[in-house]
Amino acid sequence: MTSHDSLLHDSIAGLPPDVLSALHEALERLRFGVVQLTVHEGKIVQLDVTEKHRF
Repeated sequence: MTSHDSLLHDSIAGLPPDVLSALHEALERLRFGVVQLTVHEGKIVQLDVTEKHRF
């Protein structure tokens, strides 16, 4: 694991359980699209999911 990976892992591990749960659920459901986190004063305050439907 690189130092960047370690930093990312530590950051994710420090997230509140409800944020981790919402993020995990969004990523599990999404096939194509964008997951966007909004941060205010160092805290995640919003999670937006934009789903793309490809035909």
